[in-house]
Amino acid sequence: MNMGFFETSTGHRFSSAEWLDLHYGAAEPEYEAMVRSVGFQASWRVLDAGCGNGRFTSVIAEIVGTKGRVAAVDLAPENIDILKQRLQTQRLPCPVDAQVGNVLSLPHPDKTFDALWCSGVTGYLSEDKLKRALEEFKRVVRPGGIVAIKESEGTLLYFYPTPDLTLIWRSAEGMDFSTRQRWFVYPIQMKHSLESVGLTDVRQETTLVERRQPLRDVERKYISTRFALQDLSWAKIDLLPKVDQVIWQSISAEDSIDKLMRHPDFYWREGHIVATGKVPEG
Repeated sequence: MNMGFFETSTGHRFSSAEWLDLHYGAAEPEYEAMVRSVGFQASWRVLDAGCGNGRFTSVIAEIVGTKGRVAAVDLAPENIDILKQRLQTQRLPCPVDAQVGNVLSLPHPDKTFDALWCSGVTGYLSEDKLKRALEEFKRVVRPGGIVAIKESEGTLLYFYPTPDLTLIWRSAEGMDFSTRQRWFVYPIQMKHSLESVGLTDVRQETTLVERRQPLRDVERKYISTRFALQDLSWAKIDLLPKVDQVIWQSISAEDSIDKLMRHPDFYWREGHIVATGKVPEG
């Protein structure tokens, strides 16, 4: 499977509209619950920073209602084009303004929004850029407003049955330091990161997405795609020990994936965090 198929013009893996639709569809109940847990209120102005193709944007629009407003920015022009096309056919309750933008330099004045949502972006940022992005988020939200970060929590990814129960954990050996930081450390320490830029009332919650038989079609397609891309290892396969390379390659064969997912005890788990904080008053 061609990895470039899941990239946008930014070069970011797993940022294309097709991939975002697939992943969102496989975890829709949990994803929508995460958005609703943040505390967005009717009539609020909310920014979806790093909106992708707008799946979360639509949920936020439903929450803020007819008196609210939503702005959406994404680094990939093609994602913004898709979102604008969807906005022409979707009947959302409030106006949505979509434009190309960078989370490191948001195209909005200070204190424009009541809240900000950012999903699946921090894993692409270096430590310095993560801090810059959080400072930007704080800048564009009014005092007392909410900044919310959703991110995958890499240590929780797991599947069963597997030839080796520790296979996924060992795969970190094939990562460089920065990748390991972004996928394993950033999510766990997001509460601390929000506090470090001066946000208050910071909290962080973890949500598990667990799937067993029978799988829905979208769940089957999502999971099989992850296996086919050998993305479960998070690492370059050729950097892993030879014995692990053989296991990953055998799992990712199409007939092996299908057999695995049809196992009566098949189990899939991934985790996501939502960290929220408030911009200080005064």
